[in-house]
Amino acid sequence: MFVFSEHNTLYMEVHCLVVQPDIIVVSDSGQTVTDFGEVFIGQRVIKSITIQNISDHAVDVSFCVANNQTLHILPVTSINPLTPTVVIWIQL
Repeated sequence: MFVFSEHNTLYMEVHCLVVQPDIIVVSDSGQTVTDFGEVFIGQRVIKSITIQNISDHAVDVSFCVANNQTLHILPVTSINPLTPTVVIWIQL
């Protein structure tokens, strides 16, 4: 049986590479998921998000719709590459 003891505890120092994302969501307190709630057939719900390119290069951005029941992803649209420091507002 193992009994905890500070004498058999291993202390390690770990260094990890951190990668900064290319774009961030700057609207809705930085939430990365937009919940549309219950949307019925024939009903229209519009949500807006604002994203910003925080990298030093242009980033291609596209959108898709995911169907949680069948796990299909339907491409919706693509926008022009997002140049560095640009902020865009998108309606979904």
